Amino acid sequence: MFHFGRSKGILFMIIVGMFLFTGCMSSQDRTEVDAIIGEIDSIGQVTLEKENIIIELEERYQQLSDKQKELVTNYWVLTEANIDLAALIEQEQLRIQREEEEAKKEALRIQQIQEQGHVLSERLEDEDYEWVIQGLINQDDEFWELNGEVLRLSFQQHVQLNTLKSSYVNVLQETPPFHQLMVIGEILSDNGQECEDTMGYIQRVLDFEQTYLPYDALIQMYESDELAIITGTIINSATLLEPENWTKAKEGIVRSIAIIERLSFEQFGLENEGIQQVENLRLGYLDLFKDIIEALDAFDLPKLNQQIASFQELSLEVLGYNEQVNEIINAMKEDLETLK
Repeated sequence: MFHFGRSKGILFMIIVGMFLFTGCMSSQDRTEVDAIIGEIDSIGQVTLEKENIIIELEERYQQLSDKQKELVTNYWVLTEANIDLAALIEQEQLRIQREEEEAKKEALRIQQIQEQGHVLSERLEDEDYEWVIQGLINQDDEFWELNGEVLRLSFQQHVQLNTLKSSYVNVLQETPPFHQLMVIGEILSDNGQECEDTMGYIQRVLDFEQTYLPYDALIQMYESDELAIITGTIINSATLLEPENWTKAKEGIVRSIAIIERLSFEQFGLENEGIQQVENLRLGYLDLFKDIIEALDAFDLPKLNQQIASFQELSLEVLGYNEQVNEIINAMKEDLETLK
């Protein structure tokens, strides 16, 4: 049976005990307990920004005596705050880890794009121009942002190292790659990589090629052994056709005919500029020399004089032709000098 009077006594003793317990604390200890209770109440929603506050409160709580701890009736709030904080820290660590992994992936992706640029620069150095052109076509803005400057510098340096170097005789063999270099330069320019001076040089090379390529076969012929041989043969024949040498001219003219018959300029392409004209001159000398032999054999002086006059006319034609070729070569040399 419950006795109310007895319960009142027990409750009284509890209150008295609490009074005695708290009454034994110093005012400073009580102030610290109250401060901790108040600060725990003010935590509110747990965020990472409150990490130091929560840790500090936990440390202060742990420094309390057991009697003081019992008075911190809202410690459960701090406990839950620690749990929530730990969860937030774990989430933050996972987020940082994911970001680091994404950053590594992005760095690798960028590195791969930059590697494309380095490979293109190397292929340019190796003069694999068609491969470079295909590699530059349809690249996106990011590619050009990462590689544009490197490729522009590589392009400029490559052209500088490959300026025309040969003499006028062989220089046109160096110009074909400049067509592809022009394409590469245009792609660079279209994507914001200006290289005006380099492109200007390439254009001058192409203009030079357009001007003198039609005469390439003519120049090769002009510097050939064949032309040197026939020129020497004609000069010797001219000496033999002097009146004082007529008595011994036939043997020399026969040798000249044999030499001229063995020569041919077809190998330089009769369709090329000036080659057919030279071949016609060769045939013209050949016919003249044969007619001169007939005149010598027949002692036909009028005919001989006529053929000698025709020889002189043909030689004047050759001199005029030589002057034209020399004008072309001299102009070519001057233009080439500006490109070296």
